Amino acid sequence: MVAALYLILLGGLIFGTIFLTLSVRSKLLEIRDMKVAKMQDEFSQIEYKYWQKHDNDSENQSEALQLMTMTSMFNEIRRMNMWPINLYSLVRLGSTTIFSISIFLIDILGLLDGGSPLLF
Repeated sequence: MVAALYLILLGGLIFGTIFLTLSVRSKLLEIRDMKVAKMQDEFSQIEYKYWQKHDNDSENQSEALQLMTMTSMFNEIRRMNMWPINLYSLVRLGSTTIFSISIFLIDILGLLDGGSPLLF
């Protein structure tokens, strides 16, 4: 009975963490897309003004370079993957989960019966 309750709680913890992480990621991606769209609208206005100046033969190479840089930046931002969990946290979650399951299985299977007690 206790073993079943433990497995249910452990499963809920693991799947809850995964579900929460994916939910946070999708919300962060929505927010990022809204911010990028707003920045890109403002950028489009600046770009339009530049091309108007360019058509009037008042060429400015520094503005052209800035426009190219901004275009590249928007393309890079849109391609970025966003995860709200870092590798260190993921390794910690995985190692503690594996450790907990290992101790649980050792206890359930009785591998330490008659042997030395656990040192931790």
